[in-house]
Amino acid sequence: MITIHTPGPWKCQKSNDGKFYTIGDRQSSWGTRVAEVYADDIDGYEAKANAALIAAAPELYVVLDEFSAFMGGNPTQEAVVSYLWLALLPRSTAVLKKAREE
Repeated sequence: MITIHTPGPWKCQKSNDGKFYTIGDRQSSWGTRVAEVYADDIDGYEAKANAALIAAAPELYVVLDEFSAFMGGNPTQEAVVSYLWLALLPRSTAVLKKAREE
């Protein structure tokens, strides 16, 4: 499957004046700017959390896409349990930590 979104990983960076976060790829100093989250109308913690969640989107997509492909192969129950514990849980935990900035 071909994806047409900006490839990840993405990072988020707070502006010098603290009024917004810019989310973009890591190909150059900024590369492609994907989104900006403004902190003017919400508290800074919520803006930072929103920016982190957006920055984790490509990795969240990959985990879900791979799981969907795996399940589409009609795996056995034992294979599903093994995949969940050995592959999906560690990867999804790591991506969620990025999204939560842990």
